[in-house]
Amino acid sequence: MSAYPIRAFTAEGLKRFSDYLEKRTDDERRTAAPPPVELLHDAKYAADLHVGKLSKNVFETKFDLAMSVAGNVGTDNLTKMLAEPNVWPWLSLFFWRSTFPFEKGHYIIGARSRHIVEKIAGRNQDHSHRHLVRGGVVAVHRFGPHARVLLGKASEQTKMEEQVMSRTAELGLAGSTEFVRLLHRLYWDPKKNAVRKGAKGQGKGSIMRVIEIMHHLDVTFDVQSLGAEQIEQLLPQPEFKVAA
Repeated sequence: MSAYPIRAFTAEGLKRFSDYLEKRTDDERRTAAPPPVELLHDAKYAADLHVGKLSKNVFETKFDLAMSVAGNVGTDNLTKMLAEPNVWPWLSLFFWRSTFPFEKGHYIIGARSRHIVEKIAGRNQDHSHRHLVRGGVVAVHRFGPHARVLLGKASEQTKMEEQVMSRTAELGLAGSTEFVRLLHRLYWDPKKNAVRKGAKGQGKGSIMRVIEIMHHLDVTFDVQSLGAEQIEQLLPQPEFKVAA
């Protein structure tokens, strides 16, 4: 399969892509119009970022997509990419067969934040963790194979990913390798290659309960300094039990 240089949208290319994202037939944010792939390799709309090449593979999971990107560009080039917001919408379009699922004659667009990194109005913050490609790449860059517990289908953001990666300041969870390692121990089923049932809910044993408990623990402990096994020992039993 051919490999293509990774590019970043020009201002005009980003405008054209943004216009496409506004094409919706209903509140489900979908359209019959195919993604504008003609923007990808036209010098008027995108410029080579000189960080490597990628093949147009189709990925079922965000973890596999992100691992492919991170593995092909390397750490130094990834740092350059993270500082360039217009490469991520380009990558969203580049992997359109994964990021724009086709269902019943329509392409699912979803929220703009899935495809374009945008600032939150009035705040020094953005929704970059919600970008389908960037969010996954940041997760695998920080957490390696343990990131798979956070990531679902290539075209979605799981509740666990949102609850962890949105908490940059709150307990530092978005950057805590030990916390994500704990979640992997608690919730990842290697036999089924999937997250265990109940992990993404609200009730006992769920991700929301873990976060609630972390807030309680933070009153007594420096939770950011605790290892995964130490946190595990502080969790109530038998509500939380690592499967053998």
